[in-house]
Amino acid sequence: MDAIGLRRWLMRRMARDDGFGRRRSILVVCTANVCRSAMAEVVLRKATWRAGLDFDIDSAATHEYMIGMPPAPLAVAAAKRRGYNLTGLVSRRVRGHDFRYFDLILAVSRPSLEWLRTFAPHRCGRKIRMLTDYSYLYRRQDIPDPYGGGLGGFETALDMIEDACQGVVRSFVAAGADSSAAAGPYEASFAE
Repeated sequence: MDAIGLRRWLMRRMARDDGFGRRRSILVVCTANVCRSAMAEVVLRKATWRAGLDFDIDSAATHEYMIGMPPAPLAVAAAKRRGYNLTGLVSRRVRGHDFRYFDLILAVSRPSLEWLRTFAPHRCGRKIRMLTDYSYLYRRQDIPDPYGGGLGGFETALDMIEDACQGVVRSFVAAGADSSAAAGPYEASFAE
């Protein structure tokens, strides 16, 4: 096994186990879990897989008015155009258990971030971040809600999501998939 192969094997092993025998985990949250967070779930799942990381990725909603619904048809269409498959996803609401289980909880907008911070137990505050905190091009911006608009809004949301998800993966790779990466983005990857 060469040095690159060894490094990938070590990264996979570290990503798989947090020292307590469970995989690393990331939750992405938006308002209804039928557009932005659903798309971010599949984008992040594919990005971590490509990087050789074995993470448990999920998404959820802050509100319950679309619980049990599949992703919006335009979200499915936009994602499919870029090679992502949203088939089988069903909207669900954030549960109390999520704050304990997930290592990193990423909000797609400030309203979602504030909702999460309001309902999260105090000890979980450090793991709650904006998805775009990890973005290179859209740093700390809200990902606009495309629901009810045209395909262009979903494409814009996907542009922002893809950029941010690459940053999330870079942060874990740079940190050796250590759980401390959940405390904040890897700033050096954004240096000019």
